[in-house]
Amino acid sequence: AEITSARDFYRGLQENSIPIESFNPNNDYSHFPIITRNTPDKSVLMFTAPFYKDSAAIFESNIIKIIQKAKHRIIICAQHISSYNYYINGQYLTPSHSGTIRKDGFLKTVLDKAKSGVQTTFLSQTYVDENGSHGCRAPENKKSFIEFITAAKKIPNCNYYVNPSLHAKFIIVDNIVLITTCNFTPTQFIYLPNVEITNFINIPNVSYSGIFCEIGSYIARIDANLTQQMLNNIQAIINLDSTRKMFHQ
Repeated sequence: AEITSARDFYRGLQENSIPIESFNPNNDYSHFPIITRNTPDKSVLMFTAPFYKDSAAIFESNIIKIIQKAKHRIIICAQHISSYNYYINGQYLTPSHSGTIRKDGFLKTVLDKAKSGVQTTFLSQTYVDENGSHGCRAPENKKSFIEFITAAKKIPNCNYYVNPSLHAKFIIVDNIVLITTCNFTPTQFIYLPNVEITNFINIPNVSYSGIFCEIGSYIARIDANLTQQMLNNIQAIINLDSTRKMFHQ
């Protein structure tokens, strides 16, 4: 099933690509038509891409299902972590929707599990709270991140660490390991099939239409040995002199 998933993804890339010999950099690619295809059956290896309908939203849904199984531990590690209480433009989702749509984000499920007693650890490259960034690199989406941190600080089982060189992206839930190319920010989990922007403030005479979805891959396995290796890796990062403990309860 993983081979089928990978092959289909690259077929989708090829189908939506332009042969280098016929590529013209002066052409307008702001209205590039995406050829969609059926998403392969669910497997250990999955992909997000504009040619897979709702694939980014399905990614977050799959993470939530894994988090909901947690009984002992949750570890969230990524360069950026901020998928919490975010909004999407409803008219880009369906033309008939005129307002914004709020989504809890998978971090709401993580914090709910932490409240129930599951030991939870976060490790990221970026950080900011109500008192500033404390010398850390601040995330782009400060508002959602501060809301998330404010809620996490109130939960006894939550721990947060920051390392300025971190680029790994994975989740550990008990003996389930999810490794991905994606950061855990709202943009990774948004699929908008009807984006229509008639003009830009800073780019005159340019418009855009098309599908918004970031490309990424993720693999999830239930494996005690792999989990232990990842836990050792996390502890090694936490023990580095360059890693800072932001809060630990």
